[in-house]
Amino acid sequence: MNGSHSTGHDKRNNTTDFEKFNPFKSSQDESLHVSWTSLQQVYPNLSYYGGPTFILPVQLYYIIGTAKGAVVIFNKKQFVQSVLAPSLPDFRSKVTFIDINQDGTHVCAAYESGDIFLWDLNSQVDENSDSNHLEAVLHIASHRGHSFNGLNFIPGKHTNIAVSDSTGHIVLHKGTRNHLWQLVPSAKEILRLNPMINPLLTTRIRSNGEDYDAEHLLAVLSNRSFAVISLSSPTLSTYRLIELSHKNSATFGYISWNDVNPNQVAFSVDNQLSLVDIRFPTLQWTYEAPECICKVAWLTNNILTILLLSSKLLVLNIGSVDTDEDPVLTSIDLLIHELMVPESENHFATLNNTIVVLTNYSLMVGKINSWSDIVLHHIHKGDYINALGTLGYYLQGPSFDSITALLHLEKDYQKRIRQIEPSFNNLTLATVQFLLKKDDISYSKVTEATSLILDLGSIFSDEKMYVLLEQVGEALMTKHNEEFQEILYEKIVNGTVTYLSPILFKAVMEYTVSSGNDRRLETILLSLDGTTLDLDYAFKVCKEFRLYSALLYLWTTILDDYKSPLVDIIFYFAGKEECCVVFDANIEDNTLFEYIESTLLGKVYPTEKRVPSKKILYLKNFYYSLLFSGSSLEWPQGSGKKLLTCPLPAEEPAFPYASLLISSSAQNFLHVLDVSFEDVLFNESPQNGFHFTRQHIIDVLLDIQKNFKENHVKLLIALFVFNNLPKYSQFIRLTNTIIDSQIDVILSADLEGFEQISEDCLEALLSVYSPDNINALIDKMSGVDFYRVRLLLYKKAGRYTDYLTFILSDQHRNTNGNDIIAGLKLCDGATAKSPIGRSEICDLLSDTFPKIIENCQDQRSLVSIIDSFDSSLHEKILLISDPLTLLGYLRILLSGNYHLSAPFLKKARPKYLSLLYETGDASGVSQWVDNIDLKNIEVESIVDIINGNRDSRTLIRLLVRLKNYGSAIDKINSKINELLQNNDFDEIDNYLDLGISVSQKTDETNKNWVKLISNLVSQYPTLTDDQKAFCDKSLQKVFIELSDGNLNDIENSEESFFWKTLMEIFENKSLILSKIKDIKVVLKNIFTAYSVEETVKLLILQIINQSASSDITTYMHRKEHGWAIQSHECEVCGKKIWGIGIDNKVFEQWESARCHEVAASGSSALVVFSCGHSFHSSCLENMGQHEGAFKCLTCDDE
Repeated sequence: MNGSHSTGHDKRNNTTDFEKFNPFKSSQDESLHVSWTSLQQVYPNLSYYGGPTFILPVQLYYIIGTAKGAVVIFNKKQFVQSVLAPSLPDFRSKVTFIDINQDGTHVCAAYESGDIFLWDLNSQVDENSDSNHLEAVLHIASHRGHSFNGLNFIPGKHTNIAVSDSTGHIVLHKGTRNHLWQLVPSAKEILRLNPMINPLLTTRIRSNGEDYDAEHLLAVLSNRSFAVISLSSPTLSTYRLIELSHKNSATFGYISWNDVNPNQVAFSVDNQLSLVDIRFPTLQWTYEAPECICKVAWLTNNILTILLLSSKLLVLNIGSVDTDEDPVLTSIDLLIHELMVPESENHFATLNNTIVVLTNYSLMVGKINSWSDIVLHHIHKGDYINALGTLGYYLQGPSFDSITALLHLEKDYQKRIRQIEPSFNNLTLATVQFLLKKDDISYSKVTEATSLILDLGSIFSDEKMYVLLEQVGEALMTKHNEEFQEILYEKIVNGTVTYLSPILFKAVMEYTVSSGNDRRLETILLSLDGTTLDLDYAFKVCKEFRLYSALLYLWTTILDDYKSPLVDIIFYFAGKEECCVVFDANIEDNTLFEYIESTLLGKVYPTEKRVPSKKILYLKNFYYSLLFSGSSLEWPQGSGKKLLTCPLPAEEPAFPYASLLISSSAQNFLHVLDVSFEDVLFNESPQNGFHFTRQHIIDVLLDIQKNFKENHVKLLIALFVFNNLPKYSQFIRLTNTIIDSQIDVILSADLEGFEQISEDCLEALLSVYSPDNINALIDKMSGVDFYRVRLLLYKKAGRYTDYLTFILSDQHRNTNGNDIIAGLKLCDGATAKSPIGRSEICDLLSDTFPKIIENCQDQRSLVSIIDSFDSSLHEKILLISDPLTLLGYLRILLSGNYHLSAPFLKKARPKYLSLLYETGDASGVSQWVDNIDLKNIEVESIVDIINGNRDSRTLIRLLVRLKNYGSAIDKINSKINELLQNNDFDEIDNYLDLGISVSQKTDETNKNWVKLISNLVSQYPTLTDDQKAFCDKSLQKVFIELSDGNLNDIENSEESFFWKTLMEIFENKSLILSKIKDIKVVLKNIFTAYSVEETVKLLILQIINQSASSDITTYMHRKEHGWAIQSHECEVCGKKIWGIGIDNKVFEQWESARCHEVAASGSSALVVFSCGHSFHSSCLENMGQHEGAFKCLTCDDE
């Protein structure tokens, strides 16, 4: 048994998920987590003092504040140790805060009245009195009338306390001796917060433990911020400040320092809990509670409790803050235990894994259950599965470490294992006894308990797991054999169990054999250490169930015999099964070849395990020596007998064993060799001990090939040679004669089923082989459909026309467009300097153009390649009948810069337009008409095509591009008249806009305006009422656009142009014969629209003039009087130009210029810009500027 002790909690991957046994997640039973004790003798002793109001537990005592002011100290046995009484007579006020100093000699208490009293516990008690009362040694009354929110001793001090109250004052009080040696209070204000702006919630001083020299840090929590203040420095300094999200008002706030980690502090504001490491400037972690938090208290370094307003206590694991786990370990409802409310935060405290609670009836102490308490809880309930699972949970990895202190477990993993192991031993025995004694226990519970025992045992050590396996197996097989066997098989499959004792191994074998499950039996034999196995029995069973893979595994691994199986393989294929010692005649051929392959690769068949390294080289040399021996070998060695493959020694061929395997299954044997050729040993020098090369094996196979008459075997050997020659060309050398003979073997064989591999091998061969007569080889290939090989040969021979012809031939039906384009690109590059070859290819392209177009999808690449051969080939495209193919080709051709003949373009452009109409590509038609070069088209044919498709809008756009505006207007009028008859008013409006646009393009004449308007007026008498109403609107629209026209060549151009156009309208022959009554209404509407438009224009002009007049006046005033000077010095020379200190002569010149209203001149002339910057004009001229065009040098203002 090769077990070893576990070295870490991540050693093995057990099948059991112990996380589900987490006692804090799997159960909300409070008794599982806390054990409560009621201290009944405390409250009777408190009744005289008015009942409890505050609790402070310390190591040996409970310090309880009362309603009447006394502070009573109880020891752990519930006896009164001391009564601390205020030093004022008849003082009655309840205690709201208590604190004890670091060495436990002094206690202070704060009261609802605002008083503070301090007691020295070492002071003398009156010996003449039976009372154990102690009088206060210090009284502080400066906070009377205010409520306290913080009371703390300064670490290491006896009479120094920090106090904070509701007014925002934080004060350091100290007891000092006066001249009479009396202790009197003195005070020093630390900080003061405005209670209206930033109310103070609470303060708390860090306990420095035994580190008396540590810095005194005070945590201050207010409505807006959390700060840590150092009290040790001579001046007040903020150690850390964290701004909180603003709240209008916070009701609850609490601070709690971590006693174990002095750099960590937790604080709460209402329902938000935050964790801070004071070494860093940001919050370490936050948690949002379901309701307001009254108090925060630490149980251990990583476990925090928060008391909610509803008296529910949440226990949080802050060790999981970096994970997505819920930090709540458990929830305890203290209201069930009658926690005193209100002010429940004063009635609850924690100390050393215990919870202390003041209830309405007694003092209760809740002890957090240890790991053993939780296990015993499950045992007492008869739940052995949960008891075992909980032990497994305790042995989890680092994620569990944060709660070890809470459960009193060792943090070091190895120590924890030693701590738990005795309990596991006892629990295992108890569980097995329970399973054996209980009659009605379910199948699933037996299997789960057994699995837990084995998985837990494997965590401790392999040895322990195997000992348990024996003990538990021996016990359970008497009553629960089926359950035990199933669990054991599961552990074997997942690798937990790899060894069984001889007795247990045989029991497992017998059970599996009786079930008849051969796959399960094979798995067991291949997975377990067989050194304890009864081999004779195992071999017998393997042959009975035909588990030959397992049989070969056992033979080679346990007997360490790899030779006998290979010899048996020779006997088997030679027809001498009776000589086989390992297996019998029922074994399959594939199994034998798989065994040879695995062994040649250095693996233990049928697994992926490696043969021991010291044996691999010897084993491979033996196998290759036997397989490729040139003659029969002696077997058994030293016996003088030959291992024959034929009945008579004289019939033995050369290389008898390789020939035998090839004749038995050439394909399987050559596959084995193909895989074994990848062995790196073949790459090494023979001096390293390996005596075989790929060249030798190839030579042997070629010799064997000569002795076979079957073409099929010859073909397989040839394919094997050609498959490996390119891969290992640096190791294998063959003459061209041999290669040619092997090619002949392939071409002369029946290739049915081997076409693809044959072509692949020949293609690979041509990468390293250059035929002596390549054209002869091409001729040989003509009888077979090796597409890629023939292309490669044509390429090597430089026969590019044949190359392309073969691609385009019907012989190869799988031709695709990518092959054609790739072939064309190859031929284009190869024949660039060969006019004859290029001419032959062009002729081929001309003959096969339709087929090329039909097969190629990438027309853009095809157009480019054909153009590089001969642009005249493009003319063949007009022979294509498919409209989409033709359209796509022409679109690329006509949009690119290709060398196309004029006759071809004359045909192609109209054809392209016709195809656009035929395929319904309206946007393509519009784009073509807008972009076509009008100089290179026959307009008549284009117009005929457009008219033939009744596309008026496109025709109008074409006429406009041709600047044939009159014809465009005629077409517009014709279309408007047609649409009027059909009452298609929306479309008429579009054509009317088009007509207006065309008319506006002809600025030099009003002929088109006349045509457009005359047509509408002439139609008016024959229209229906709806049509007339629309015609009125259309005419108004046209006349408004006409009146907005502006010609610059004559005076009063707008009016003259309008009236001239109107006059010509009525002189139009279409209206001369019209009766005045027929067009009276439309004329009236025209003049009304014109009048209204003119009136609107005048009103708008008046409004603009009135609104702009004040701006114009201001601008003119500024121009006359200038701009305000911003600085008193010239921005260039820096001399004074205004204000006190200016030269009198300059001032006189300015005054004179102002009186005469002329500008100053000379060197004293001043230029001030609207931006306020000022300069001498001479300075600006010196900078290259000129009068009348001055610009500010600072901001470019004019």
